[in-house]
Amino acid sequence: MGAFEESQTLNSLETKKRFFINRDLETELGVVVSFVHYLYVQGMKNGCEAERLAVRLEFDIPHQEKEYLKKRKPLVGQTLQKLLGLSSPPESNKMPTIALVGSGGGTRAMIGLLGSLRGLKELGVLDAVTYITGVSGSTWTMSSLYQDANWSHEDMNSIISAVKEKMTKPILSCFSTDKLSYYKEELTAKGNDGYLVSLIDMWGLVIEHLVFEKKTENTLSEQQRTVNEGQNPFPIYTAVNMKDGIKGCEAEAETHPDAFPSKLTPSDSTLHLVDSGHSINISCAPVMRPERDVDIIICLSYSWDPHIFNVISKTAAFCKDHNMPFPNADFASLEKEPKKEMYVFEDKENPEAPVVIHFPLSNVTYKEFKAPGVPRKTEEEIKAGQVDVSSSESPYTTSNLTYSKEDFQALVNLSTYNIINNKESILETIRKVTKKKKASKKVTEGE
Repeated sequence: MGAFEESQTLNSLETKKRFFINRDLETELGVVVSFVHYLYVQGMKNGCEAERLAVRLEFDIPHQEKEYLKKRKPLVGQTLQKLLGLSSPPESNKMPTIALVGSGGGTRAMIGLLGSLRGLKELGVLDAVTYITGVSGSTWTMSSLYQDANWSHEDMNSIISAVKEKMTKPILSCFSTDKLSYYKEELTAKGNDGYLVSLIDMWGLVIEHLVFEKKTENTLSEQQRTVNEGQNPFPIYTAVNMKDGIKGCEAEAETHPDAFPSKLTPSDSTLHLVDSGHSINISCAPVMRPERDVDIIICLSYSWDPHIFNVISKTAAFCKDHNMPFPNADFASLEKEPKKEMYVFEDKENPEAPVVIHFPLSNVTYKEFKAPGVPRKTEEEIKAGQVDVSSSESPYTTSNLTYSKEDFQALVNLSTYNIINNKESILETIRKVTKKKKASKKVTEGE
């Protein structure tokens, strides 16, 4: 709503109009009610009978996403049947919706997500996932994967090997004479076309070289082919649109800009996008929309933060401010306990809240085991387990854009291990939520 002109004219002869309003407007309920009333009255004044009023007001997800869900659910059902040893697939309205959410963290997040996805695929869980969202570095992984229309059914090791070749090249390759000339040409062409040009555009070209090694003109629209048969999880890329003159995340912190059109310069056709990791460095928010009905969120965090629950606690606070159900916990006390590879958070008092499975960036048992239940014995094996993901001397700090081949593989292997080492806990959580959802639907139907 906020991005349109404030003055709109209704015409009974026009085709149907659909307004998608930001859910933050629920906090301004009076505005929504007044707007609906205004539409009705104006429609009547213009000679439109109530049943012919061609305006539809809703918070719903797009039609295309609904069509995707119809195709994805049978695959999810079959996967759950196999995973949980069920006699038949759960009915579509009784199966849990699972979302993967990736964090920011530059190259570390990109590579870590690849390892985690490999682990989930090995467990057979990836095909049970409906949504995948990303912030910053994890979107690099997504943009690379979704070049392939069937990536989640391909060999993950082959995918990882291809990425490894790109992300282990010398960083100076980004700034060769040829590359600098290419960057200059691209930036000049963009400016000549009337677009704003900034250092962010230069950064984007550097990342393009790292991730793709060539000019890429693929669009998000072209990624429709990767979900048109429900064959992969539905990708959601996150960013924040900021108004000129508002610094940092003041808009998000102090107001809900979409609820106040005058604050979004309605006539401005330019989106001012910033990395949403500057607010919350993980992408839970998009899957918290009630229309998506997400039951399990698997948080894959590669955030470089000594406080491993920071992304979860910030998400919990965001959800509380927006009246969204989300599990909370005494994160301060948990920080004082020995670190674990996986945490499960749930709100037993609110059945509407999703269950959150949180994987922080950690090396806990991998130091001692090269595979689940297989201890390290040789000097070489023990050395391979010393993957530093916390100190200032780590090769994985955010400032490092490329890694050695050994460091790349070590992070991939650690991320995969942390997933498969917690197989039983993951499956038990899915089993529990599936059983709970089936029971709750029976009660609803009985009513």
